[in-house]
Amino acid sequence: MPPQLLAPNRQATRSMLITRSRVSKPITRSAQTGTVSNSVDMNSIDFSHDKLNEWALGPEFFNTGKFPQATYVGTLMHLVKGAPTQVSGNLTLHGVTKTVVLKINSFAFATFKRYNFGLDSGKTCGFKMDVVLRIQVEAVKHE
Repeated sequence: MPPQLLAPNRQATRSMLITRSRVSKPITRSAQTGTVSNSVDMNSIDFSHDKLNEWALGPEFFNTGKFPQATYVGTLMHLVKGAPTQVSGNLTLHGVTKTVVLKINSFAFATFKRYNFGLDSGKTCGFKMDVVLRIQVEAVKHE
């Protein structure tokens, strides 16, 4: 990563990706099942710094020309009183798919290592590779 791009990064040791999702298949209380599906347009990522955006979206990092979408598809799990406490699913980022288990409170969230998805820029300089994935969950009770 070019040094002139480091200064504006307010969270250089911790990254976060926040997105919103709806349950794509409603929770079936009797079967204790449901699914979540989420997609992120990687070109929508904005670091509030034009040069950093250009670098991050380009071929040296996210390579949005080749990998324009990140997706998460999972199954709701561990229902307590009809409400799920986890989502077990697959995150596809930068063309790599890995299993990621999200814990649910007001958000569905997990921490993963970005180098597992081929995004290891800054690793040799000591940058932490942890990324917090937070998906805002909207649940609506059907009558």
